[in-house]
Parts: sequence; structure tokens; C-alpha cells
Amino acid sequence: MNFHLDSTVIINQVLALSAMHRAAMRNSTELRFVLSRDNLPALRPLVRMAFTALYTAFDDIAEGYEAPVGEGETGNDDYTTEDFTLSLSLPLPAGFTAQTATALRRRMEHAVALHTLALVYYDPASPTASRYFADSAEIIGSVHETLSLPGAGMGITPSFF
Repeated sequence: MNFHLDSTVIINQVLALSAMHRAAMRNSTELRFVLSRDNLPALRPLVRMAFTALYTAFDDIAEGYEAPVGEGETGNDDYTTEDFTLSLSLPLPAGFTAQTATALRRRMEHAVALHTLALVYYDPASPTASRYFADSAEIIGSVHETLSLPGAGMGITPSFF
């Protein structure tokens, strides 16, 4: 199944998480700035980098992926000025519903958003980036496990004694 991750959804999460984290830590010097739409030209390449990390984590089961190429790779494609879709083709076990697939797509979008924040706030002396990287990895691991389980998504399985 092709999962289409929307850069607009991912960037909106990045902006919201940045604002909420800063508000929650207003007395801390750990987060010195809040991201805004003014940062979009810099955020879009980071989202693409974070998506590549997501694809790499699914490399053993992925059937393919598609991401827009960046300026300099083709000379005429600029992913810093427009929204884009990131596609990841993963096997969907029998019994998965459309709702389950949507939930998995949303979790992957959130993992990419967290990974993007980790790239933005990376500082070896601060635990913030490490926390974002770890949260992203946890979600990716959970989705990978769900897609790798035989019969996953089948719903409730009766058990007889």
C-alpha cells in the first residue's frame, strides 16, 4: 500500500510542537526560539531529510518510496518553496482497514515531524533533540512492528480455553 505523507501536515505539527514546547518551557533557556512560517524554506529540506530516515527504517519491508528531488539534484526542482507529498510503499497485512492505514500514516507523519524537530534543535548539550529522536524512533518501531506481525490488523481474536 502506498502511504502518502503530506508535508503540510508534517510542517503544521512541527510548528505546533515548537510553540507548545516553548510555552511549556518558557522559563528554560533550552529552547531559544519558536519556529514560524518564516522558517518554511529551511524546514522543507529538513522534512525531506527526516522522511529519508523513515524510509531507511523500513528498508527491510518497504517496496519503494518517492520524495521530490531538491534543487541542485536536477537543477530545476526547488522543494524549499512548495508543499510536497512523500510516498512510502509498504506491505499491508490482510485484514487492515482503511482506518488502520490512515492511523499508521498519521503516526508516520508524526514521526517525521519529531525527527524534523530533532534536526532543528540539535545541540549535543541539550536533551531536547535526543528526546525528539527517541520519540520518533519509538513511533517508527511501533509502526514497523505492526506492519510486520502476521495477521496484524485483524481486530479482536477470540480465544478458547
